[in-house]
Amino acid sequence: MSVSNLDKFNDLTGKVFDELYTHFPMPCDLIAAKLMTPASCAADEDDCLLELADHDAQFFLATVRWLIGSGFLSGEVIPTAQVTGAVLTVKGFEVLKAMPHCLTHGHSIRERIAETMKEGSKETLKSLLAEEIAVGAKLITPVIEIL
Repeated sequence: MSVSNLDKFNDLTGKVFDELYTHFPMPCDLIAAKLMTPASCAADEDDCLLELADHDAQFFLATVRWLIGSGFLSGEVIPTAQVTGAVLTVKGFEVLKAMPHCLTHGHSIRERIAETMKEGSKETLKSLLAEEIAVGAKLITPVIEIL
């Protein structure tokens, strides 16, 4: 069964945020071939060639451009499916550190994403990313109202 674009976006965005949070505040390079599983490889194959199909590279570029344009991260997008000097912005960092009001166990969204990435639950990851983007939208709403 084919994976939807939204599912691919959620999976890739979770990996990008995990990578950036792990390195924060140091910039790092995001490389599509390391963050996306090539279609011809199983996710657990370490010796698979790190070459992506062109549509996967374009999907990576579209995703990181959207994340940069939405203010979650900064970095220089390279046409070879990379982002150099990538780092979370204040908005991205605050969203990942946000404590969801609806949860009583007290884990931040970032901690829950890390747990989910280890467990491999795509449904939970989709829910967390939707929550994260909603929190980000709430953070910028007061700024937009001032303008």
